Amino acid sequence: MAKVFEITDNKYEPGHEPLVCTAVSCENELTGQQRKYCSEKCRAIVMSAKACKERKGVYKDFDGWAGGPRGLTKVENSIKRNESHVTGNGAFVVDDYHVDPDIFAIAEANHEQYVLDRNEYEARVVIDGLEAFIKEYNKHHDVSYETEQSKKQEANLTEDQRIGRAVKAKIYQEENKERIRVKQKERYAADPEKYRKIHNAYYHKNKDKIKKFHRKYYRENVRKPDLFMFEQWLKKKTSGS
Repeated sequence: MAKVFEITDNKYEPGHEPLVCTAVSCENELTGQQRKYCSEKCRAIVMSAKACKERKGVYKDFDGWAGGPRGLTKVENSIKRNESHVTGNGAFVVDDYHVDPDIFAIAEANHEQYVLDRNEYEARVVIDGLEAFIKEYNKHHDVSYETEQSKKQEANLTEDQRIGRAVKAKIYQEENKERIRVKQKERYAADPEKYRKIHNAYYHKNKDKIKKFHRKYYRENVRKPDLFMFEQWLKKKTSGS
């Protein structure tokens, strides 16, 4: 009877032993097209160990120090051991090298000015970009960008905000009515036909409301005799309203 031996609980005849994974502590048999490793995990373990062994002595010839590039420096104090934490804004103060206070103050002032200039520049870029966008938007749309934004703000106002804006608008018109009238005349004189069309369109759209207002105004202010109007005025005065 042929001589047999054991590999992982299975018995094979001499010359027919299966291939086993080359990774340490792994006895899995190789199958299919596998030649050295039974899985990707085992291959990664073996290759990592090999790479570590090959690269371990890269720095051993540099002045007899095998700890890496940081060991080449001769600075007495390491920055990592000497840094001090400043509570408040999380900044670090490095005291490895002495800096004259006057020089440090100049550097600090320059840095603060640089931050301010940078913020101003970034804000200017944003504003210039917005102005260019508004210009192009107004060029290609019938309704201007400012009007659209005003409509959006108007739609999101609360009732108290609407009342407040109406009061402010009324006060402004009373204080600047002469200037407003002059500007209206100038705009009308620049393009009369445009404003005639606007007025005609407004009248045809709201003519029923206009007629109703005219009738009410006529009943309350024109048809009444002067004596009756005086009596109404006197009642208001005496009642304090």
